Amino acid sequence: MFPIEICEFIIAYIAEDPGPWNFVWPTAQTVQNLRTLQACSLTCRDWAVITRRYLFRSLGVRCGRASDRNLDALYTRVTEKQPPRSPVSWLTVEAGPDTDPGLHAFPLRTPQYVPSLEYLRLRSGVLYPPPGRVFEVAMKQFTSVVSLTLSHMTFHSVHDVRRMICALSRLEALIIFKINWRKTNSEIVLRPAYPPAPKTIRLHFLFVGGDASWQNDVRSVYLVEWLGRTGICATVQTLSVLHLMACSKSMIAAMRTVIETARDLVRNLILGWAPDLDFDIAARDTPLPRLQHPTTRLAPGRNDAHLPQARILVPPVAHMRPAVQRTPPRPRRDPPWAKLTKVEVQHHGVQEASAAPFAWGDVPTWLPHGAAEAERLHAELRTHMPQTHARGLLRYSRNAKPDRFAPV
Repeated sequence: MFPIEICEFIIAYIAEDPGPWNFVWPTAQTVQNLRTLQACSLTCRDWAVITRRYLFRSLGVRCGRASDRNLDALYTRVTEKQPPRSPVSWLTVEAGPDTDPGLHAFPLRTPQYVPSLEYLRLRSGVLYPPPGRVFEVAMKQFTSVVSLTLSHMTFHSVHDVRRMICALSRLEALIIFKINWRKTNSEIVLRPAYPPAPKTIRLHFLFVGGDASWQNDVRSVYLVEWLGRTGICATVQTLSVLHLMACSKSMIAAMRTVIETARDLVRNLILGWAPDLDFDIAARDTPLPRLQHPTTRLAPGRNDAHLPQARILVPPVAHMRPAVQRTPPRPRRDPPWAKLTKVEVQHHGVQEASAAPFAWGDVPTWLPHGAAEAERLHAELRTHMPQTHARGLLRYSRNAKPDRFAPV
């Protein structure tokens, strides 16, 4: 047996903090680490005590449901039964349908039971904060929260989202993914005021994701404008815009405001392709002096007709990684190999827009059909990108399966 000190170092290394990104979308490595911790807990009694510090730092609860994992059960366990043996660092709160009001009581009772909480994720359900300062005072009790994720939530107005964000004074990572807005009888939504955000909030990571229905609501545009105009994005280093069908000029203008605010420090820029979005939001009039890893992700089959318009205008960088999300071919559509020309269009669009050539280009492949299929893909890429291949700029990740949403 290893000494206890060595065991603690080994388990601490396995249970390394994955960060806010992998907390929302766990990668294969994160899941494997959790399984390894579970195996370590079954090795011996000493290892079980050590691994419990990490296995139980992540909790998931449900609101408004008759379950042994809802908020009431959590409060009962903490107050009356045996509390968790390790501080809770990650908390996911999931509510029911829009008619379920169980999430409203969450900020009022939870902070006192999770004083060491760092990553907070609210998923599904509806949250209409009541007027007055009660909601802000309750949210300010989360003094250790550095990452907030709002996924598939329903809010009444932009003001409700702003109140939640501004109450977290130590916030460093903000993830907004497919939130919904309450349906209104009136088609006119007044533009809200843009009060400045607290100076203590310094975001380093910002993710905004939506779909066509989300961005067609003017409240979504107002939310993105607020993120850009209040200075909350001035310190962002990683900016990701995925699954955002920016097919309106108002949304493109709002995203340009965010990038212009974060242009001095942003290092990682991740953009998802959408119709009518020609990446002018990163144009020459918005230089990004510290940009190191621009990444674009294309979804073949949805927007092939718009791909020839794709272009990114960025300063010279050392690494460009065009990533293509492959989808099965549909009837009466182009075969999957015909879509590889889009990679060439994207790559050369970036190549021509840069003042200097890239040091190398990495084209990852994650085909599930084995080495023969992967080699066929590589042959097609060499055919469509002869100049890049001749200069030795085209490389392949043969055995790597990159994370679906991971930054470069």
